[in-house]
Parts: sequence; C-alpha cells; structure tokens
Amino acid sequence: MNETKSLETLNALLFQYQLDSQQLYHDVARHFGLSDADFFLLYLLDDRNPRSLSRLSAMSGLAKQTIHSSLKKLQAEGAVELTERPNSRRKDYRLSAAGYQKYHPIVRQVIAAELEALACFDEAQLEAAAKFLSSYIQSLKESLQTLIQTKPANEEKEAGKPEAKGESA
Repeated sequence: MNETKSLETLNALLFQYQLDSQQLYHDVARHFGLSDADFFLLYLLDDRNPRSLSRLSAMSGLAKQTIHSSLKKLQAEGAVELTERPNSRRKDYRLSAAGYQKYHPIVRQVIAAELEALACFDEAQLEAAAKFLSSYIQSLKESLQTLIQTKPANEEKEAGKPEAKGESA
C-alpha cells in the first residue's frame, strides 16, 4: 500500500471511530435523560476528584463555555459542587455525595460495557494499538510543529510580489 493510500485509510478509520464513538455516547446520554455534556462531566467526575474547568474541557474535548453551562446546571441540581484550592483563587468542581449516589450507577454501567468491549482483545493487541497511536501522534506533532515553524508558501509569494498601483502599506 502506498503512503497516500495508507494515510487515507488511517484518516478514514480515525474519522469513523470518532463519529461512531460520539454517536454511541450520545445514545447512552439520551437513554439516561442527560445531555452529552452532562454525561461526559459525570463520567469524568465519577472518581470524585476535583478538576478545574480547563482540565475538564481538555479531557472532554468540549468548549469551556459548554462545560461551564453544564456544570452550573449540575450544581443547581446538587450533583456537582465547587471546591476552592487553598491559597488560590482557582476553583475546582467535583461530584457531590448526592451526585455520586445518583449518577455513579449509570457511569459504572457504561464502564462495564467499555470493559466488556475491551475484553475482546488480548493484552498484546491493546499494547500494539496503544503503541501505534501514541507513536503516530508524537510523530505527527513533530511534523506539524516543523510545518508551523516555517513561513507559509503563500506568505513567501506575497513578500516577493510588487505592490499594485495605489496600494500602500
């Protein structure tokens, strides 16, 4: 398989994985009467460890504004509580005891389904997949960083192009 075809295959696979997983978790959220954002926050906060808005956004891939709106709704419901860091103005969010009691059984069911799906693979397959994906992402980061650090081709053309009559900087 040539490199271009390999890239097309990988991109198609990753894109389909993203679409399918988003749809699966959307369906689960709806099944339990939750928005997608609420579900992801409850899933991420299920361990009851406090997390910042920025951290929750990074972990979920959701916009901070979406996270903030969902956290406010879950706070009003009593499922999430705000915690303050000592000697800091920063605040973290965590699942309250009531939120844990109400939502932990839902999250546990989802985690059980995820573990069941993983059980179809042996340790060597999981390690190979993890190694491939982390190596690919690291290599892609390095390649794209190199690209970002070079002057775009269209800027080079613009820099060498004479000014048109009537134009001034």
